[in-house]
This record gives sequence, C-alpha cells and structure tokens, in this order.
Amino acid sequence: ILNADTVLPGKMGDTLPSAELTLKWRDSDHYLSSMRSHYRYRWRKALAKWKDVKIDIVPAGEFDPVMYQQYEAVYERSRYKLEKLKHDFFRHLPESAKIMKGSINDQLLGYAVIMENQDELDFLFTGFDYRLNYKFDIYLNLLQEIVSYGLKNNFRVIDFGQTTEGTKQKLGCILKKKKMYL
Repeated sequence: ILNADTVLPGKMGDTLPSAELTLKWRDSDHYLSSMRSHYRYRWRKALAKWKDVKIDIVPAGEFDPVMYQQYEAVYERSRYKLEKLKHDFFRHLPESAKIMKGSINDQLLGYAVIMENQDELDFLFTGFDYRLNYKFDIYLNLLQEIVSYGLKNNFRVIDFGQTTEGTKQKLGCILKKKKMYL
C-alpha cells in the first residue's frame, strides 16, 4: 500500500510527503498579499511573465501527444521516477479530471491535470516546455493558476501531491507524511 496516511499492520516505511494548502483567502490578491515579502516578490515577478498567457480548462479526454511529450520531459527530470504512465492513462481519467492549459499564440507552454473531489482540488500531473520555462516561469504560474482556480471555485483545500515540496511550501502548503506498507 503506497501513500497511506493511517496506521496499518505490516512492514512500514516512509514515502514522499504530500503538500496540502488550506484555502483561507477570499481571492488571489488576498492570497498573494498574505505571503512573506520575498515570496510575494517572486510570485509577482513570475505573474508578470504570464500576463499574455491564455488559460483554458478542457476535459481530460483532450489530452494530446504534445502534452504527453511535455509530461515525459517532466518525468525524465524528476528525482523520483516511481512510474511512467502511458498516454492512454491520461485520456481515460475520470470525468472530474480537467486539464488546465497555458498557451501563447496557440503554442502550448504547459498544463496541469487537476481533479475535483468534493471540497478538495487535487493536482495530479504537469507537463511543460522546459525550453520556455525561464521566459514564462511556467511551473510557478501553473501552481498559481491552480490556487486561483481553487479560490474561485470555493474549494476548502488543494492537495498539490508529492515532489517539489520546497516550491509548494513557499506557496503556503503544509507537508503531510505518507507511509508505505508491505
């Protein structure tokens, strides 16, 4: 059993923690103003690079080969390569899963797969064009888009998942320990 957050019988070990953000702000401006000044400066700097980017929310069934290539690019750079998913996995996600796409002039910069789960929003996967990441701060801006989406749609909490916990802690996330059992 992987990613358990309860005590179970059997051999146990730690796995990567998940990053969780409780949404207690009225909107994105209120959220940004609550950050420490250094983080607020960094996030606003990233947002300035994102001003001309178009955001679309589309069904998971629209996952395409370019998105899969971007997923593979993120996977290949990941420190923790647990499992590489096939393209079909993304095309057959549940109906509650959506793709948040960021593009400029019809060029896909990156995306985040999110899933609505009652009052919780889950961030599942991302993919982005590393060649353009510096120019657009794609990853940081996608995380900010997820927070904005969560606030606009009145979610109580966002589960940002595992990995890049340092960046997610700067967003205000709390790390939740996870266990694995055999």
